[in-house]
Amino acid sequence: MTGRVTARLPGSVAGVPVRLSFAHTTGRLLDTAFVGPVAPGTVRVEARNRIESPVVIDEQHPTPAESTPAATATPVAARPVTVAPGAAVPLDFAITPADAAVTGLDPLLSLEITPDTRALLTGAMKNEGWAGDTYAVTISTDPAYFGAVPPGGTAPLTGLRVDLVPGTSVVLTADAPSTTAHLRMPLLDWLLRDTAATRFTYRVVNLHGSADGAASPALTGTGPGTLDVIPVGA
Repeated sequence: MTGRVTARLPGSVAGVPVRLSFAHTTGRLLDTAFVGPVAPGTVRVEARNRIESPVVIDEQHPTPAESTPAATATPVAARPVTVAPGAAVPLDFAITPADAAVTGLDPLLSLEITPDTRALLTGAMKNEGWAGDTYAVTISTDPAYFGAVPPGGTAPLTGLRVDLVPGTSVVLTADAPSTTAHLRMPLLDWLLRDTAATRFTYRVVNLHGSADGAASPALTGTGPGTLDVIPVGA
């Protein structure tokens, strides 16, 4: 994304171009450590990814080495290498002249980020939040369950309460064995257009008059669509 910031000062106006990108950054992407000689005339550097997204080493360039006498380090294998977050890869360089005593090497690399958008946005968001968009889930049960004592119960079942995340509850009864809930989408999943945006958790609670009975563990469902529930223990 590109744009421009305009700063107004007494007697002047300054425009500053701005470019925002997940794929390019001015910060350091790799931590490099000099390993040392691995063969006559060849030294190794370890490059470790220090960010949350994969980093592609597109090119390795000839680099002046810290050595006596002065020497040049030329990459042995110049093919692109992808370094996963937290992972490290060895980079070997041929030294010219081969008998130079190399004490350090900070390789010159052309890098590109393969953005892990979920990891980036998760780190950028203080709270997960919820999108304004909703989806409908029709929740139903068989009315024949009501009025009977469920297995393990001591009183007739008068209703089922279904608690859904985020913060929605519905009650099913013999007179209203079906209802529709409108659930909000997690903001991050909605932004990423992830199918998880319409995944929800819920639990079923048996109702006996005004008292709660047995409750199910947390269950998962996917909307929009229908959700058929049964009493706990049935």
